[in-house]
Amino acid sequence: MTIPALSFIKEEPPSPPSIVANDTNNDMGLKEGIKELGSNKNYILMFILYLLIYGIYASMGAVYANLAVPYGYNVS
Repeated sequence: MTIPALSFIKEEPPSPPSIVANDTNNDMGLKEGIKELGSNKNYILMFILYLLIYGIYASMGAVYANLAVPYGYNVS
C-alpha cells in the first residue's frame, strides 16, 4: 500500500486553499523551533510531567523485581 501512495499522492494540492496560504512562508529552522518550544509554558509543563511519569514507570520495574526475588520469581 505504500508504493501506490508514494507514487500517486502529491506533496501539495494543485491550487492553494487561499491567497494567504500561497504567500505565507512557514519555514522555521531548528534554533528558532527550540526557542519557541522553550518559551511555551504548556510544552515545558508537559515535558516535566512526562519525565516524572516515565521515571516512576521505569523505577517500578526494578522495585517490583527486587520484591519478587524472595518468593522465587525471577525475570525469566
